Amino acid sequence: MLHRLLAAAPWISLALVVFVPILPLETRPVVTENPNIERFGAFTIVGPFFGFAYPRLAGDASFVGMVAGALEILQRMTPDRSGHIGYAFVKAGGAFGVAMALIILVMARRYKAR
Repeated sequence: MLHRLLAAAPWISLALVVFVPILPLETRPVVTENPNIERFGAFTIVGPFFGFAYPRLAGDASFVGMVAGALEILQRMTPDRSGHIGYAFVKAGGAFGVAMALIILVMARRYKAR
């Protein structure tokens, strides 16, 4: 049961992060005054889900980065939004989240081996 939940969590969180940026601007939820904090935070939350569910740093980190770039391209296709490469780099902070998850997994294995 836990394994299924762990496998579903990254995809559910990614679906939410993909859906929200392509919403019309007036319906998008606002958490902070600085949208870059929201962008980085959303992907930093998604990153650990992928890191824990699929503990392969290179693949997970590059996947999260590719999704960030694809979202910016999709936003350029909507009339009221504009995607920027700089925002994709901020969203690529999800790779940081993947790295955090992997560090936790390595530390847990070392602690368990004692």
